[in-house]
Amino acid sequence: MALNNSKTTFTLYDKLTGKLTDLVVCLPSELHNYQTSDKNVLEASAVLELQYIPDVNNPVITDRPTNPTTIDKTTVTANGIDAITLSNIPTNSTIEIKGAGLNVNQVAANPTETITFSVIGTYTIKVTLFPYLDFEGTINAN
Repeated sequence: MALNNSKTTFTLYDKLTGKLTDLVVCLPSELHNYQTSDKNVLEASAVLELQYIPDVNNPVITDRPTNPTTIDKTTVTANGIDAITLSNIPTNSTIEIKGAGLNVNQVAANPTETITFSVIGTYTIKVTLFPYLDFEGTINAN
């Protein structure tokens, strides 16, 4: 029986969600050093931020779906009245708003959210929910 002495790329992923967590290049005999009780291993290379395993019982690396969130405009008047509307937000997404001294995180209660700005500045809005790719937009409040 021949021993495999060449290094191989392995992808580690969460046993429950299929989220890719690490890439390891090692000898197969060294793989036990990287395994944990909450992760499975697949002999394959992947792009951690862009891919996942949708069915952990049938592990196939797949591209993550596009986040369906949309934004109606990227420039508003900073008067607390003029608003942007985020639509098609997946249920339980986290909405993060940063900029002009603001740092807010909240779970989306509705598939549509209306947001106003009272301080002039540039804001980044990020909508996240695994397995979707993150949605990110920049708002200019004048």
